[in-house]
Amino acid sequence: REMKKILENAEKHLPFLCSKDESGLTVSDRILALFSYRIPYYVGPTSENSEKNGGNGWVVRKAPGPVMPWNYDEKINDSATRERFIERLIRDCTYLSGEKVLPKSSLLYERYCVLNELNNLRIHGERIDPELKQEIFSALFEKGKKVTRKQLEKFLSAKGLIASASDISGVDIAINSSMPTFGKFYAIFGEDIRRDSTRDMVEDIIRMSTIYGDAKKLLKDQITQKYRDRIPDSEKNIKKILGFKFSDWGKLSKELLQLQGCCYRTGEIMPLIQALWETNYNLMEILNSDEFSYKQVLEDKKTALNKTLAEFSAEDLDDYYFSAPVKRMIWQTLQIIHEIENIMGRPPKRVFVEVTRTDEEKGNAGRKKSRKVQLEELYKSIKRETSQWASAEVSDRLKSSEEDLLRSKKVYLYYRQMGRCMYTGEAIDFEKLIANNDYYDIDHIYPRHYVKDDSIENNLVLVQKTTNAFKSDTYPIPDVPQKVKGLWNALHNAGFINDEKYRRLTGRNPFTEEQLAGFISRQLVETGQGVKGVADLLRQLMPDTELVFSRASNVSDFRDQYGFVKVRSLNDLHHAKDAYLNIVVGNVYYVKFTRNPLNFITKDYRKDKEKNHYNLEKMYAWDVRRNNETAWIAERKDTASPTIKTVRKVMERNTPIMTRLNFEVHGGISDATIYSRRTAVPGVYIPLKQDERMQDVTKYGGYNKASIAYYFLVEHGTPKKRIRTIETVPVYLRSKLEEGNNLEKYCAETLGLADPDIRLRKIKIQSLLKINGYYVNITGKTGDQFVLKNAVNICFNSEMESYIKKLEKYKDTKFLDKDIS
Repeated sequence: REMKKILENAEKHLPFLCSKDESGLTVSDRILALFSYRIPYYVGPTSENSEKNGGNGWVVRKAPGPVMPWNYDEKINDSATRERFIERLIRDCTYLSGEKVLPKSSLLYERYCVLNELNNLRIHGERIDPELKQEIFSALFEKGKKVTRKQLEKFLSAKGLIASASDISGVDIAINSSMPTFGKFYAIFGEDIRRDSTRDMVEDIIRMSTIYGDAKKLLKDQITQKYRDRIPDSEKNIKKILGFKFSDWGKLSKELLQLQGCCYRTGEIMPLIQALWETNYNLMEILNSDEFSYKQVLEDKKTALNKTLAEFSAEDLDDYYFSAPVKRMIWQTLQIIHEIENIMGRPPKRVFVEVTRTDEEKGNAGRKKSRKVQLEELYKSIKRETSQWASAEVSDRLKSSEEDLLRSKKVYLYYRQMGRCMYTGEAIDFEKLIANNDYYDIDHIYPRHYVKDDSIENNLVLVQKTTNAFKSDTYPIPDVPQKVKGLWNALHNAGFINDEKYRRLTGRNPFTEEQLAGFISRQLVETGQGVKGVADLLRQLMPDTELVFSRASNVSDFRDQYGFVKVRSLNDLHHAKDAYLNIVVGNVYYVKFTRNPLNFITKDYRKDKEKNHYNLEKMYAWDVRRNNETAWIAERKDTASPTIKTVRKVMERNTPIMTRLNFEVHGGISDATIYSRRTAVPGVYIPLKQDERMQDVTKYGGYNKASIAYYFLVEHGTPKKRIRTIETVPVYLRSKLEEGNNLEKYCAETLGLADPDIRLRKIKIQSLLKINGYYVNITGKTGDQFVLKNAVNICFNSEMESYIKKLEKYKDTKFLDKDIS
């Protein structure tokens, strides 16, 4: 309103403001438009050169020339620019680099989600037939509504396939996936939606709706222009479609779900989504199964690099779908490997990649509710049929138990099992349980002999010690009394144990050779997509080097077995020592089982079980040799293992070189607070504007805490007394001070240094300094003092490290048990 009034007054004295051009706008109209018009957020830079020479523009133009508010529609293709903006934000497919993911509401993606979940369904612990799965899909999910577990149970019960809800496993309490989009468009197109042409049209509408979700006019124009003649009762149904809300994007691309592969068993070629329909395997099982060719097809689709490790540059990583921090880590890794290659004079024979532990292996660090809250909620929800197992004494004891006490696995399992032994159903004496270990054990349902699974939710149970000794390392669990099966059912129905643990308890079939090989394979393959990306890159850059994966959980077990204490708070050397142990442990697994564990099971182990031991819990109890290569020499009756002696010798060394990333600061020039003239201090506070007339902070106020871009070293003083000091370059002055001799002028005029002589023009933040023979990193400045970070790791002997570890554990848990007392 102010601008409009100013222009109205000015027009009386400046007639040219009223003159009109060919578009019918006056000069005042144009000034007002320039003042008030805002370019849409999705347009970005409008310059014709914004995309050239590595620029970050994406605008789609209709015509060249400057873009003004009055010619925006003539110069810019708004809808194409918006679509391109959204496409830049859409992530790449998890498995196929360069392919964009599908909308989360896509018909194809919803179909995949439902099939992927249904293919985990089991009845009586066994997978269901694909034909039954297809029937469930058509009868329940194609209605387009959320399917509850109760509906699924009712459907299967009507067919006489189950007697109770506990017969079903593999799906959660709620079935997460559904097909609401299919239901919405089925109401418009009916059975015609099953035709390819109609389905392609619907997919395009869903994609446009996801992109233009908040621009209904633009979306309406797009749909009307492309599909008005193909949508029945178009005016009414287009309005209906505009009311649908589609947002978010999935994790997989159309190209992946339609990837053509072969089933080796039948010889049939089919797209991946069809394999999910025709079989009862989930996506990960299909992609990693030797029964299908999809794994090999994906490998073949990856772009081969025609570069060696020495030729590869940091800029080449821009072609890969890695986040900025991951790119930096990968680049550092490649530089280190390249340095090792130069020192050795050849590529390394093997490179070991650590596969980090999952939340479950770490103890479910992501758990939102405390153990006590979880247990109290479970006991509140106990139903009549479950109450016969749950004594009031156990429930009352839970209320008085401290949270720290529940950190004990035995105590937590005691409450999870309603105070009962999982193999006999008898009540557990709580006082004896916490007093000593002579009465009760934690047992692994899947024996550690075969699989290393310490998941408290899936594989651990609390049992009487005598019963556990009888069970030994066998699976399935020997026949138990009917009342124990009743306990398992009650615990499962009440949610005290999950589907997987119930399936393992009730399983009646011994492990097959394929399952045994699968248990080993989990120790030797990469799991996370980030690790897969790094692995693919290393394979291409180093084709003659074997890539071996080592699980962090195996290294943790090795540390525990041989007493290698890890104290993170002590120093940073544990990172290097972990890397070394990953090589030791990973090499033992690789040499013993090779890249194909099934060959080990079907050839070596089947041929001579005594000689070719398979016991994942006792990996280091026997020598590990293959093809004249020795990975481990075990301890003999009177002789310690020479291999572990070597490992101990290396672990006792505290000589790894530690580095920290040094950097320049970009971005904010200070904190965001504007301080008034009453508190602003000249020479300390930053002026609000660069205009010379606004430089006086005592009049106009300013910003405090100027961000430091980097430091520099300057010598100054009189000819008789010269000193050197480290000074700072503020972020807001960096570009100016880097021109010509402006830094010298800054030292003399702003900092007041006499006869300054710049000795080092740039010292990055976290640079390594040596002060009186001691190494530190310079990290910041507070007032007149610099902040330094210690660059020398403190070291103790192993006995002292163990003591500090106990103190650290007590500080974290405040609960003393046998492990730390």
